[in-house]
Amino acid sequence: MTVRHVKENPHKQGEDERVAYVLDTTNWGGYSSDATCVLKDSTGVNISETNLSGTIDTTGVLITSPLVIGLTAGEDYRLEFKWVYSGNTLEAWLDIEAEE
Repeated sequence: MTVRHVKENPHKQGEDERVAYVLDTTNWGGYSSDATCVLKDSTGVNISETNLSGTIDTTGVLITSPLVIGLTAGEDYRLEFKWVYSGNTLEAWLDIEAEE
C-alpha cells in the first residue's frame, strides 16, 4: 500500500503568489505517462479552471503542476496529482493553506 498524502504538508501560499508545485514520484515507483493535476477547494469542488494557470510538465520522475493562482486568504485547498506508472494509475495530493 502506498501513502498518497505528500509528506511536506501543509504548504503555505500567499493569496497574491503564483506557485508551481513539484511532485517527485520516486516514492510511488516513478512516472510513465498521463500526468494530470486538479485543484479543489475545502468543499471538494474542482476550481482548476479558474485557479490553475498554464500546463502540467513532466521531467523524468518529476511532475510539475500548472501555477496555482488566485487563492483566498484563510481558505484551504487540495492539489491532486494523478499519473500512470507501470500500468498502474496512481494519485497523490498536497494541502495548501492560503495566507495574506
